[in-house]
Amino acid sequence: MSIDIQIYRVYIGRFANWDQAHRVVQSLRGKRLAGHATAIPYPFTLRVGEVGSIVEARELIEKLKLKVISSFLSISSGESEGIEFEVFVGAFKKSDNAFWLMKMLEQGGFNFKQISP
Repeated sequence: MSIDIQIYRVYIGRFANWDQAHRVVQSLRGKRLAGHATAIPYPFTLRVGEVGSIVEARELIEKLKLKVISSFLSISSGESEGIEFEVFVGAFKKSDNAFWLMKMLEQGGFNFKQISP
C-alpha cells in the first residue's frame, strides 16, 4: 500500500444493540448509499469532550491531532439541550483494550470518560 493513499471513514452512529446497527447497515446497502457499510461490534469508546459548539469540537479535534490521536465527532439533537457535540477516540471490543489510549490521553492532558451504549 502506498503512503500517499488516504482512507476515509464515515461513522453513522452508536447503537444500543447489534440488531439496530445491522438494520441501519442493511438499509444503507439496500438504498445503494453505502455499498461497503458495515457494523463493527466494538461497543466501548472514550469520550474526550462534550462541547457547546462545532468550533469548540474542531479545536479539540485539532489538539488531539497534534498528539497523533485520531478522533471522531458525533453531532446529535438532544431532547432538551438542542444540538449536542461530542468528541470520541477509539473503538474497543473490551473495555480493557482502551488502556493504552487512556495512557496517551492522560499524558496529553486530556480528560476522558469510557462509555458504551
